[in-house]
Amino acid sequence: MKSTADLRIALVKLGGSVVTDKTSLRSFSRTHTARLVSELRRFLEGDDRRRAVIVHGGGSFGHIVARRYRIAEGFRDQRQLRGFSVVRRDMRMLNAMIVETMMSGKLPAISMPPESIFRIDMGRIVHTDAEPLRYAVSAGLIPVSFGDAVMDAGRTFSILSGDTIMEFLSRELKPEVTVFCTDVDGVFTSNPKHGSNVELIDELSSSESVSTDNDSRFDVTGGMSRKLEALFVSSSFSGRTVVVNGLRPGRLRDALLGKKVICTRIV
Repeated sequence: MKSTADLRIALVKLGGSVVTDKTSLRSFSRTHTARLVSELRRFLEGDDRRRAVIVHGGGSFGHIVARRYRIAEGFRDQRQLRGFSVVRRDMRMLNAMIVETMMSGKLPAISMPPESIFRIDMGRIVHTDAEPLRYAVSAGLIPVSFGDAVMDAGRTFSILSGDTIMEFLSRELKPEVTVFCTDVDGVFTSNPKHGSNVELIDELSSSESVSTDNDSRFDVTGGMSRKLEALFVSSSFSGRTVVVNGLRPGRLRDALLGKKVICTRIV
């Protein structure tokens, strides 16, 4: 079994807006997910040292209910307990569908819930045990983790976002390439969904000025500011970090292979 240090690891975030329809409760985008699986398989088949780790967002399986019950704020009243239970159930439903889609695409995916790796206190990760994940990656399995409603030592429960998971896995795995798949072409000068006078940023560094005005109706994981922070942290531990449109065929594949692709490169 190879050490992860000898492997060419790709860390991929499948945004909730790519694997679900975020405006419709519990709506899985099976067609988009299956195509992304096919693109990932093309990448992995090119070199037996290549490995992948997947993190997916919650989209319409997580955000809508989590926002309604204010799960991110921690325990406040008994009514939230049902909301916490529903979010946990729904996220495992989505994770199971993604894992099944990957297995149908001949990829050896395994579910790896965040609480198998992380311990949380007051909304912050206080302990990480990445050894099971390392063993899985070394063996050739593809761990699939996800943002979730999690137990929290200080708040009873809270939200652990997929972007935060990406930060910590970047630190642990030192991937050759990290790809964030979203429903737009990359990072823009302002929200591309709210205006026409916007430009795609080809290369983005932490010194750049970017508007963080985003549609946060269903986002309980910190909004655009938090996502940008995750990009910068991830890029400091990755060989390459890019943001691509996961709804456009071929872009995940090309980003993984280092080919020219419409994207934002984090530098």
